[in-house]
Amino acid sequence: MAFYCIYMLKISMELAIHLHKSYEDMASKFFEHFVLISDAMNERKKEHNALWDDRDGFYYDHLSTPDNNIPLRVRSLVGLSSLFACGVVSKRRLEKLPHLYKRTIWFLQHRKELGKQVTILQPETSGEFDSENPLGFIAIPKRKQIESMLKYLFDSNEFLSDHGIRSLSKYHEKNPYICWVQNQQYRVDYDSGESTSAMFGGNSNWRGPIWMPMNFLVIESLERLDHFYASDLQMNFPTESQQKKRTSAAAIDICERLASLVLPGIDGRRPCNGGDRLFSGPLWKDYVLFYEYFDGDSGRGLGASHQTGWTALICNCLFKVALYRRECNNELGPNTTKFIATNKTEVDPEVWSHEHTDNCYKINQLKKKLGFDCSYKLMKLLHERCPWIYESLLLEYAQFLGLDSDICLIPKEKWGEG
Repeated sequence: MAFYCIYMLKISMELAIHLHKSYEDMASKFFEHFVLISDAMNERKKEHNALWDDRDGFYYDHLSTPDNNIPLRVRSLVGLSSLFACGVVSKRRLEKLPHLYKRTIWFLQHRKELGKQVTILQPETSGEFDSENPLGFIAIPKRKQIESMLKYLFDSNEFLSDHGIRSLSKYHEKNPYICWVQNQQYRVDYDSGESTSAMFGGNSNWRGPIWMPMNFLVIESLERLDHFYASDLQMNFPTESQQKKRTSAAAIDICERLASLVLPGIDGRRPCNGGDRLFSGPLWKDYVLFYEYFDGDSGRGLGASHQTGWTALICNCLFKVALYRRECNNELGPNTTKFIATNKTEVDPEVWSHEHTDNCYKINQLKKKLGFDCSYKLMKLLHERCPWIYESLLLEYAQFLGLDSDICLIPKEKWGEG
């Protein structure tokens, strides 16, 4: 619900800016709902305990019984889903909504017991923007909580698999969680593949397998974290190694692991096909099925084999990996563009958030199609002949940079003239 509130907040802000100011009230309401949800998760109260566990550094579900409140110490993607509820806010866009801005500051100043439980506007909660940073940040977990959860997420003995992020920590393979309620035992074990439990009719397949939609949300969250924290937030990846990476680089690594599910390995076989000989022959080796979910250890496809709904998200991962490798190999040529805004804010392509690589790809495709080497000429042409495309691209770049001013794309050799 916090994830939902953030996106409804962003939608309301856009409607208030471009359609009618009355949407400011709606945006303010979603912001307040987000803060209340965060408070319920992080703050211990008389009627319930906080979902955050300081001992383990993880969010756990709680089971409320007539006698007590039991924390269910199961490390699953449910606990990590709090990372999904984060978003970057542009200071300049918020300043365009004075009513929302004033009400937000009033809320933080007069409801400090709520405001202190959520990361708002900048890394350390203060209720004010950092004048040096045009971006703000809103999230349920604070910086230390984020780092703690990322340690689990990037640990190959916990969630990080060779083929993506597991739905349940591998820790529970040797340490099953056991809970007694009313003299009855309940148990959660790690199952990398199909469920071995009779719960939910034997269809409890979230105890280890890799699910594409959840992995996609993890990747997007890591990109948003990098969008705000940039190089200030770097973690060991994998956790047991000494190699530090930004969260955007970790997101690309996870994309590569997911892509490996459907790409041929050294032996020519695709992990998603398991050991099926049918798909190792010349007639069927290039036919890839969209499985519902995948084994958390081997990557073997499981469940429905034609799940072209959420499993089709693998195409997004393949695209990101391909574009990232092309950038690393400098295949974009000498005219690789750099983005410069009118207030001199610069974003180098090497550290550009991969959340916006789609737009980079579109511009380069248009450049090739129209035969232009210079992005400035392209944007000028679009402005003259296709203003709706120009405005759409401009808005997306401005939102990414946290700006509202026009953005000019210029060739590499003219960077000094910016």
